[in-house]
Amino acid sequence: MGEKVTNGTCELWSSTTDLDNWTEDIVGSGTVTKESTEVYAGTYACRLVSVGAGNNAAITQDVTLVAGNPYLVSLWHKSTSTTLKIRLLIKDTGDNVALTDAGEWESIDGASYIEITPGTSYVRYNLAFTAHASYTVYEIAVATFNNDHTSYVDNISLTDTNVDHESNGVTLADVGGSGRQVVYDSVSIKDDFKYYLASSEGKIFTYSGDYLSDDGSVILSRWRSKTLDFSDQIPQCLDRMKEVTGVKLIYKDMTTSTNVTVYVSSDGGATWEHETKSLGTGTGEILSATYHFIKTGEYFIFAIEHASTDKEFMWLRMEADVVPLGPYIEI
Repeated sequence: MGEKVTNGTCELWSSTTDLDNWTEDIVGSGTVTKESTEVYAGTYACRLVSVGAGNNAAITQDVTLVAGNPYLVSLWHKSTSTTLKIRLLIKDTGDNVALTDAGEWESIDGASYIEITPGTSYVRYNLAFTAHASYTVYEIAVATFNNDHTSYVDNISLTDTNVDHESNGVTLADVGGSGRQVVYDSVSIKDDFKYYLASSEGKIFTYSGDYLSDDGSVILSRWRSKTLDFSDQIPQCLDRMKEVTGVKLIYKDMTTSTNVTVYVSSDGGATWEHETKSLGTGTGEILSATYHFIKTGEYFIFAIEHASTDKEFMWLRMEADVVPLGPYIEI
């Protein structure tokens, strides 16, 4: 199990044009550059620029896979235009076969790239596939091509999804995400003078003493996920029992000593396990905190809660460690 791509987070650079562990493949006036503004997560992303026809930019890396094992490739990407597609290539290093957008292998030809339609804000692309029975060493490449085209990529990942009862990291929610991976389900409920407020951007807003609830209590802010079985990212989780062993919360360090509670339920929200941590020093950096749980079930709901009169909390991503267990059998 585990990540097969090295430095897929694009955080490590030897220079502004040399992404560690990747090879820059430049044609003509294309460029590969360290990006510190248009970033999905962390400090840096990778900016790929092509300038006119025939000028392309790509990053490539060789990875070793187990023949016949299932994998999931994913990346976060955006572009200056939704009409300018990003290309993804996964092929064996002997140039025999390449992966299609259907997750199948075909003989290599001149059009072996998978073309991905980007958004003008970061969106996630993922594709499940099985490694070819005849090959073990592959090249993964992400590229722009032709036209005047600027793209940004971040968090490139290729993971083994074979069920072997080891922990799988899955993304529960991402600010600015789109498609079926989005699980935020913001709520706005008034109950006993407490307000449960959140936004799909993941921000819990600042409350001052002027905005206390009717009886003067602190306002409670809560984000709650949809019901999840993780099969969108780990296909082998479908119709199986799972064990959640922890949740990582990636957040922006907005204020000091902010109490944030993470909850997990495996019975539709009837009962919850939870842990509270005091987060932040007010540096403005992107940080993470790990919450530890042992929770077994087929379906899960997650929640983040924060209560304050004068502090704000902004989460950026939520991830879970999941162990697939045996199939679910009704008796």
